[in-house]
Amino acid sequence: NKIRAEMVEQLQSISTVNLHPDAVKNTLADARKKWQALEASEQLPGDKYFHAPASLWRQFDQTCDLAFKLIQPFLEKRNKIQTEHLHEDRGLLEAGKELLDNEDAEVNLLLQHQRKLGTAIRELEKIPAKQRGKTARNIRAQLNSLKSRIGSGFEEIENKKLALIRQAEQLSHSDDQREAIQQAKQLQRQWQAAGSGSRKKDQALWETFRGHLNPLFTAQTEKHDAEKEASKQQTEQQKELCLSLESINKLKLAEQKAQSGKVQSINQDWQTLGGTRLHKENKLNLRFLKANQLFQAALLKSLSQQQMQSRKNWGLKDKLLLKLLTQLQAEPESATSSFETTKGKWPPAETSNPIDKLLDSKLLEIEKQLGNKPFNFELENSESIQNQYRDLCLTLEYLAGLGSPKAEKQNRMDMQIKRLAENLSGEVLRLPLAEEVSQLETSWYQLPMIAEDSRKKYTKRFQLAIKELLSQINTSAN
Repeated sequence: NKIRAEMVEQLQSISTVNLHPDAVKNTLADARKKWQALEASEQLPGDKYFHAPASLWRQFDQTCDLAFKLIQPFLEKRNKIQTEHLHEDRGLLEAGKELLDNEDAEVNLLLQHQRKLGTAIRELEKIPAKQRGKTARNIRAQLNSLKSRIGSGFEEIENKKLALIRQAEQLSHSDDQREAIQQAKQLQRQWQAAGSGSRKKDQALWETFRGHLNPLFTAQTEKHDAEKEASKQQTEQQKELCLSLESINKLKLAEQKAQSGKVQSINQDWQTLGGTRLHKENKLNLRFLKANQLFQAALLKSLSQQQMQSRKNWGLKDKLLLKLLTQLQAEPESATSSFETTKGKWPPAETSNPIDKLLDSKLLEIEKQLGNKPFNFELENSESIQNQYRDLCLTLEYLAGLGSPKAEKQNRMDMQIKRLAENLSGEVLRLPLAEEVSQLETSWYQLPMIAEDSRKKYTKRFQLAIKELLSQINTSAN
């Protein structure tokens, strides 16, 4: 009983010791055998019951059960995995049997299966121990059968390749070099289709085969290398053009505009060097296109800035003219000084622009009138002139998609109906938006000057509509 109590105590300490589940399992099995040996040593002939105290037996049995439950998940999982591997090995053997029964099976498939069987026999510990001996015998038997079949397959492949070598040798005497190269390529495809033989002989056969074909490809290789070098040089030249264009894009905006001729020459060189034939997703082509787009964007920006400055000058000239005419009407005795003040503030003329010419001519006309006394500078204030200002503003607001004053709602509706009727009848051919806006802008500066209060109201509407329209035109162009 003392020995039994010590056994129970030792088993109870198992949970505190980091033992492998197999070690725990063996320890439990040894303990039960020892317990049974103790029972047998105490059993006398004729005894119906064991002599061990029932409490000790229950304690021993419960301790064994508890220890086994600790390792049971591991044992069950391992048993499941080993069973799965066993099914895989059996499936592999079944597949091998079908492969061996197929007389037309390719050598490559036989070799692949041979490698799989080799892996399986090296990993027998992955299946249940009771099945390892039988499985190993079945695998070795199938490996022996495969070895024989693979040997026969290698011999057949070697015979095919020897025949291809004889054909390759005959090509070296061909007079038609181009035809010989085509046949050589065909022989190479047949060599690949023949499959792989034994490693010892296959490499030697390949070297002999290539020895007959290599001279045929030498000239072709040299030609290819020359084309490759020429292509490399062409690519380097194309890169230089990209660098040149990128360096221009780094200049200031005013300096970039002066490089337009050079950029045109770069684009011509790019076309000559075959840049336009590059694939649209080619990195070099994308780089050149991006540099070109940046340059064009810079030109548009420069043009936009120039147009903004021109419009600023037009607005200033228009304002100066209105102020001058108002002063001349109110204080004719100070006409000369008022004109000189205006002339001193007058922006430089842009002779190439029609609106500049128009405004400059108005100033000259005033100067001429000042020389012819008596002079009269009455501002227009008739209803017809007011209506012209109103209609022009309504048209610009309609084109820009802006609202108009509520008081002019009917006038705007009449204008829209009139435009629609003209479009449907073909009576008027509408210009593109940019051209129509340009015409309307010119018409504004052609209108006679009216009283300052009235004109300021229309000027504000005119400038707002023009700004919106120019924004739309620029966005559409980009």
